[in-house]
Amino acid sequence: MNSIVRTFKRFADVISGRRSHWSKTNDAVIGEMWNRIRDLEYPNDTIFKYLLVAADTVVEELMNMGETTQAIIKIDCRKIDIGKFHELYLILLTYFSFLLLFVNKKVRTTPKLRESIRKSVDQITNRPDVTGRILGQLSIYHSKSLNEVYMGQVADRIWQGIAEIAGLKGATMDLERHVYFRMLLEKSCIDALKAVRTELSNTGPK
Repeated sequence: MNSIVRTFKRFADVISGRRSHWSKTNDAVIGEMWNRIRDLEYPNDTIFKYLLVAADTVVEELMNMGETTQAIIKIDCRKIDIGKFHELYLILLTYFSFLLLFVNKKVRTTPKLRESIRKSVDQITNRPDVTGRILGQLSIYHSKSLNEVYMGQVADRIWQGIAEIAGLKGATMDLERHVYFRMLLEKSCIDALKAVRTELSNTGPK
């Protein structure tokens, strides 16, 4: 996007009230969760700092609050109150935690790390009952015998949760949107974990 189009989009977000609502809701939730992440022990504080950034990337893209003007999926952020933003981030952080628990070999095979990740996501979201339920729902898409996660089905389940929160209950996606949403989820997580590895390798324990 060139600078002129980007500026016009920013103006439109301000004039429509989207930017003001975004600051009062999404940004407020980010700030609250960021402070909880800062209270985590190393290395989970670093891990979840980047996973929160990944979650924000997904939410921003879905609500067309980034720089793109032709988002494939568009949710009007003005229809999402602060409570629903909490729910969105709860779902996404639990999803990313699920990938760590079932896909990341080191976490998957180390009971102490698994327990640490579980406790951390509970602490950040402050809803252990809900995170536990979501992890249980997602775990059915993990084959123990094959040690494989059915990522397409997981993405579908996450979309169902997001659609319900956004008032799109019962909404289905065509193939293009399904592929886009799955790639958005996976790329956001991959980028975050790459950043985690870089920072941990450069800094080491506090």
